[in-house]
Amino acid sequence: MRRTYTLLYMTPLLVAMNFASCQNRQTGSIQTKEAKDSSFVTDSAQSEKSIKSETETEEHKHFQELMNSVIKDDAAAFAHMTSYPIMRTYPMKWIEDSTDMVKFFSIMADDSLKSILKKTTPDMWEQVGWRGYTFRNGEYFWDEGYTLSGINYVSRKEDTLRKQLIHRDLATLHPSLKTKQLVPFACFFDKNNHAIYRVDLLGAEDMYDENAKYRMAVYLRNSDLRGKPDYVLDMDFSLEGSAGVRVYEASDQKGNKISFYVNFYEQTNDFEAKVKLGSKERKHHIDRTYWLDYFDTHQTKKRK
Repeated sequence: MRRTYTLLYMTPLLVAMNFASCQNRQTGSIQTKEAKDSSFVTDSAQSEKSIKSETETEEHKHFQELMNSVIKDDAAAFAHMTSYPIMRTYPMKWIEDSTDMVKFFSIMADDSLKSILKKTTPDMWEQVGWRGYTFRNGEYFWDEGYTLSGINYVSRKEDTLRKQLIHRDLATLHPSLKTKQLVPFACFFDKNNHAIYRVDLLGAEDMYDENAKYRMAVYLRNSDLRGKPDYVLDMDFSLEGSAGVRVYEASDQKGNKISFYVNFYEQTNDFEAKVKLGSKERKHHIDRTYWLDYFDTHQTKKRK
């Protein structure tokens, strides 16, 4: 009987031991799988981190080379690392290519800019959405991570040159167009009818002034640019979207109107415009141009 009771006692014990052993094997298996999964996640994260680190390293290397080119007065290197065109405030000309940049470099790269760049490290450049990378709140440069895309910095020399151009520009205007506060804002050439569309900023020094108003003077093909324009249109100007697309909409009370937009990021000098000067509205193509260029004999003949 004792043997029988012993067997009855041992049977459930053996079953329990076998069950526990099975559970341990399953737990071990699950833990091994979790460990492998955890290892995979860790490896993936480390791989992504490594790729990101390599990318940042390449970008940091580019930023340092770009800054060094200014510090060391290497205009050719700076021009090579730039994407064109680079916008400047009218009536300064946009920088269209590396040749223009080499000429502009000595105007831009003054001691003040060099001093800032010497104090700036690559890790101070930060990405700002789709706009690219910048530092010190975007006051100096914008970069796509591999090429310079914008220059916000304006040196004293550039500011002086712009003021000189404004003085020369305004001296060519017919007296009927002159007002107390007047700044040339933009100029366009119509490739279809060879008209000149001159845009002036009235009542303010820059477009960010809430009192700013705009006017468009239209000179048809054979009109004297020193005389009265053929049309004077009131104009609405606005910046739209995060890209700052420049929208021009000019009109008068007689129904004449011209409208178009300039998207800097399209990097083109050919814009479609809706033009109605008279009875019919047509689509024209226009280019950015510069008012003072047409006071050169060659340019004037080219227009006609």
